[in-house]
Amino acid sequence: MRSALPTLDAALADYAKAHSGRFIRYGSSATGRLRLGSDIDLLADFPDSAIIEACRVADGLCARHGLIPDTRPAAWVSERMLAQAMTEGIVLP
Repeated sequence: MRSALPTLDAALADYAKAHSGRFIRYGSSATGRLRLGSDIDLLADFPDSAIIEACRVADGLCARHGLIPDTRPAAWVSERMLAQAMTEGIVLP
C-alpha cells in the first residue's frame, strides 16, 4: 500500500493542477500509520462545478492502485477538521 502512495499523489496533483483545485491526503496514510485495510482519506477542494468529478477521479485512482478511498468534498467538513488535515496532511499540488 505504501509503495502506491507516491504514484497516487503524482496523479492526484496532476489532476488538481489541471482542474484548479487541490486534494489533501490526511489520516493514517499521511502520518505513516497506514496498516493493512486502512483507507486513504482525501479531501477534494475544487470549485463547486468540478467537485463531483474530482471525487470520482480520486476514488478511481485509489481503486486502480488497490487502495480503499474515503474521499469527500472539503466544503463538507468543519473548519477545524480542514485545518487539522492541512496541518497534518499532504496537500496536492
